[in-house]
Amino acid sequence: MGVSNTIFPYALRYTRVIFAGIPFSFTLFAFNFLLRAVGDTRTPVKINIGTVLLNLVLDPFFIFGWGPFPQLGVVGAAVATMLSNTTGSIIGGYLLFTGRVGIHLTPETLKPDLKFYSRIFRVGLPSSVGSSTTALGFVILTRVIFTVGRLYGEAHGFRTMRMWPSRRTA
Repeated sequence: MGVSNTIFPYALRYTRVIFAGIPFSFTLFAFNFLLRAVGDTRTPVKINIGTVLLNLVLDPFFIFGWGPFPQLGVVGAAVATMLSNTTGSIIGGYLLFTGRVGIHLTPETLKPDLKFYSRIFRVGLPSSVGSSTTALGFVILTRVIFTVGRLYGEAHGFRTMRMWPSRRTA
């Protein structure tokens, strides 16, 4: 991917910590989307601003080891991000389960509705197959074009795509 040997170990450690926090990030995204779907756009913005500000505050503590915190460097930035997203997820979950926002989730409302899911599947499956077929066709077309040569690929507008090694034709 073009990452230098100097940066790769840092990027790998950062990515591992961020990946550990993906469930919390996705929970925060789901909270934001749910509230926007019912017309509440202000609450998600407030919580997102709060998580960004919390991240800004936590970053130097974890990166540089201020106060009782250990100096973690790049990993500290990831830890601060993960903690901020986790905090946003917890706040969002609290708001949803206490009914303080446009939706009030309860254990009963979270039970799967298999009839509804099967309807969604019946409607969505043909569309997803169609979209996947179109994407597959695009990949095949791009491969065919680049097999002929890079110049032809660029002529078709694929200037920045680097899906396959370019063949240099002199």
